[in-house]
Amino acid sequence: MFAMKVGPALAAGCTMLVKPAEQTPLSALYYAHLAKLAGLPDGVLNVVTGYGRTVGAAITSHLDIDKVSFTGSTEVGRLVMQAAALSNLKHVSLELGGKSPFIVFDDADIDKIASLALQGTFINKGEVCVAGSRVFVQQGIYDKFLIKLVDKNQYERVLKFMEIGKKEGATLLTGGGKLSNRKGYYIEPTIFTDVSKVYCKIYCSHETIGVVGHIIPWNSPSYMFAMKVGPALAAGCTMLVKPAEQTPLSALYYAHLAKLAGLPDGVLNVVTGYGRTVGAAITSHMDIDKVSFTGSTEVGRLVMQAAALSNLKHVSLELGGKSPFIVFDDADIDKIASLALQGTFINKGEVCVAGSRVFVQQGIYDKFLIKLVDKNQYERVLKFMEIGKKEGATLLTGGGKLSNRKGYYIEPTIFTDVSKVYCKIYCSHETIGVVGHIIPWNSPSYMFAMKVGPALAAGCTMLVKPAEQTPLSALYYAHLAKLAGLPDGVLNVVTGYGRTVGAAITSHMDIDKVSFTGSTEVGRLVMQAAALSNLKHVSLELGGKSPFIVFDDADIDKIASLALQGTFINKGEVCVAGSRVFVQQGIYDKFLIKLVDKNQYERVLKFMEIGKKEGATLLTGGGKLSNRKGYYIEPTIFTDVSVRI
Repeated sequence: MFAMKVGPALAAGCTMLVKPAEQTPLSALYYAHLAKLAGLPDGVLNVVTGYGRTVGAAITSHLDIDKVSFTGSTEVGRLVMQAAALSNLKHVSLELGGKSPFIVFDDADIDKIASLALQGTFINKGEVCVAGSRVFVQQGIYDKFLIKLVDKNQYERVLKFMEIGKKEGATLLTGGGKLSNRKGYYIEPTIFTDVSKVYCKIYCSHETIGVVGHIIPWNSPSYMFAMKVGPALAAGCTMLVKPAEQTPLSALYYAHLAKLAGLPDGVLNVVTGYGRTVGAAITSHMDIDKVSFTGSTEVGRLVMQAAALSNLKHVSLELGGKSPFIVFDDADIDKIASLALQGTFINKGEVCVAGSRVFVQQGIYDKFLIKLVDKNQYERVLKFMEIGKKEGATLLTGGGKLSNRKGYYIEPTIFTDVSKVYCKIYCSHETIGVVGHIIPWNSPSYMFAMKVGPALAAGCTMLVKPAEQTPLSALYYAHLAKLAGLPDGVLNVVTGYGRTVGAAITSHMDIDKVSFTGSTEVGRLVMQAAALSNLKHVSLELGGKSPFIVFDDADIDKIASLALQGTFINKGEVCVAGSRVFVQQGIYDKFLIKLVDKNQYERVLKFMEIGKKEGATLLTGGGKLSNRKGYYIEPTIFTDVSVRI
């Protein structure tokens, strides 16, 4: 757990505090010591030991900690999320539970399933997040299953494993025999030490995982088929193989040969088609227990998401193809340049281990570059440019041969509108389920579009609660959506007050995510309600007191004007209002004069007069505030402002 948490945080450039469990602090302290010896700067990795109710609580509520990750019980997870809500609304990652269901139907092989149920419950002494310790058995086989779960065969099997442990070198610390004072098949509580010597025989589970889906690429179809299918057959799995749509024939032929060789029907199945249909069906199918995928990182993300959103199937990914190729200055340049080109372009670069990120030591960089840029590379780059044009990117400049240079050179090239080419590959549109949007009153149309559009695009259904002051626009847009053919139940607008309707949305057990734009105080309540209900995902946009920082080399006239705009645009009713103005000391007084000087004062009064002349109704204010020293104006409200002023 230390490695799983610390590694990614370090890779992302974060500093961190690690609180190990009070029972097991020594390993974390030792790894922090090793990190220091390895040269990690002081303050990056900090281990703080202690109890959850003191140290853990301090971490979750600390105002200078930006994210907290917690693995443990659901009950404590709720406290973690609440503490985050009540402090600085820090990001929270939770891994909770450890009571996974193990479901047994009446057509199961009872001997095998009883064994698996025991493994699922007691592996690692049951101390795993995914322990299958809630066993649900169909009524018709309940009694038989119970007998198998505690019968003599299992009892003798466990005793046999104890003997194997002793013979193969594990040290029996306590127990290891029959429990003679109990009626039935009971064994003494037993602990082995030195189990590394016999780990695989007494501890590992060599389990047939079930149905495996293999999604293989088009660059090496025969090799990839053999590499995926062979081990799965050896492990006793059944499988579906989806070859690439470009190269299906080899997989179909090998399946035909397997049938001729006597492989039973249903063991090896080849399903052809496109990734977005057949591949997506495999990755999201509830009866497929594992999926293996070889291909791009972007599609790999989609595979993993589909597995997560379906039955949490096992996933094996071989992704990328951007391996580093490092060249030092004592290398044979001719030979290494040739190898670098091979590593980059072997099989047209269509291999997972393509060495297409070449790092060259400075001293030989220019010589190496000359060796590297031959005609083949030149033509390949031109080909990629053509692909970019065809797939929708706009060529802003360049894109052709550089004719005035000797050698294989291409014009400096810039593409724009690359979203047309890359968004389809890189963006992940994940359907989370039912989303509740609680939107504010200051920009009702804009906020409605900003929240509803992405949720619809991702395939979510939703409830929108507009502010009680501005419900009409949301109701009208929902009406338009219905006229446009959006199915009933997809977009639902529920009007009312935050303390009733908003509270119901944030605490509802069937809403999977809530987004809220508004005050920090209410944001805390939203996050607490999510924590106390179903730990739903939460997106918050809070505050509206963004900093506006002015240094002493700024153009004061221009910046003073921008500061006023940033503070008062849309009457100051925007989430990003720059209403906290920080000015460097040397120009503070000059800036203040510009910000509130006579010109600005007279300009505002002038606009008020224009408003009156052009038809707006002055409800209140509109004049100088005479009882204050300085350039102050009465709080002013115009109505009937449809006339431009």
